[in-house]
Amino acid sequence: MIDEKITRYKNGIIAAKELSKRNFADRTYYNNLVSKFEKILRFYEDLKTWKEFTKV
Repeated sequence: MIDEKITRYKNGIIAAKELSKRNFADRTYYNNLVSKFEKILRFYEDLKTWKEFTKV
């Protein structure tokens, strides 16, 4: 489940970065979206690391 969320947010970051490059795009909106997705992604990556660490 965590790996699926990590993949989802990585794909979301890529998509938002691509959309922000378009001429009609609201760059501020997409840059803020990338920032939010990166924070959420960092959370899930830390959670995954914590779960792996506590298994040992």
